[in-house]
Amino acid sequence: MDRNRLMFKLFSMGLFLFLTTVNIKMGFTPLSTFVYILFLIICIFLQIQTYLYIGLAFKNEKLYKCHFLGKDIFYKKELNTKNAHDVVILRFKMRQSTNRRFSPSAGINFKYYIYEVHLLNKKHNNRNRIMSLDNPESAISAANFIEQHTILFYTNL
Repeated sequence: MDRNRLMFKLFSMGLFLFLTTVNIKMGFTPLSTFVYILFLIICIFLQIQTYLYIGLAFKNEKLYKCHFLGKDIFYKKELNTKNAHDVVILRFKMRQSTNRRFSPSAGINFKYYIYEVHLLNKKHNNRNRIMSLDNPESAISAANFIEQHTILFYTNL
């Protein structure tokens, strides 16, 4: 993840320097200035998106799924817990195959697990996915957070 952020920063700086030199050589025409400003706005927005973290928050007796920028909430969405009765963690086995052209051997598969936190109704026939996590400890702490701040119960399946 940090490598992707570094690559994005280097790409953004290179494109920024390229556009700056093109604008200096062309003499800042209205069109080039518009493209330059539009590029800066897009880069700033994408840079913010790379540093967002997803988590849970509890405010005003409501549970929210939030995107955090540092410790500040950047975006929040209220989670509907009216019909829910239980909080469960479901483990899904995922597999990713490599392309035959780029891999020396033909059938390399990467297997990994994803842990999803779900809200279930009383009959357990309707589930609402809250978030997907890579680490089981993080999923358990998210389920415990929901159990602690709401009337829902965490159930091991």
